Amino acid sequence: KQDIEETKIPVSPDEETNEQRPDDGLSKTMIEKKLTTVLSNILHIEESRLDAELSFKDFGVDSINGEEIVSKINKDFNLDLEPIVIYDHSSVSRLTRYILNKIQSNKDILKTSNSGNGEKINASIKKKHDDLMDLLNKLKNGDSTIDDTESKLEELYED
Repeated sequence: KQDIEETKIPVSPDEETNEQRPDDGLSKTMIEKKLTTVLSNILHIEESRLDAELSFKDFGVDSINGEEIVSKINKDFNLDLEPIVIYDHSSVSRLTRYILNKIQSNKDILKTSNSGNGEKINASIKKKHDDLMDLLNKLKNGDSTIDDTESKLEELYED
């Protein structure tokens, strides 16, 4: 466990994914900066001391302040995330990617449902889509094994 009092660990954006998305107006850097500010305010740690790659656990995030963090994220990004999200996506960097994907997914669904073709996206389809994206992100980030992912996919698509 790193001692965050003695080590300066600045947040640095990933330049490859730093471009602003024209259809949602938010970039990875903007989301990461906002998350860093939220963590700083709630945990009372200077923003310059927060490393985007370190686990929230390393900064002292627990179930109580975790709920406060997710509540603020939901308010700031107009989302409806469950508190467990900070354990599933356990760093600023991982949570940033998840939020960016979630915002894009919500906008894509809205575009499809408002496209004038008469099709409405069913809530269960949206949920399955979100669950699938969560599974794939966990696998990509190394938070899940292929066997676990396969099992969860079978559960998700058993009907």
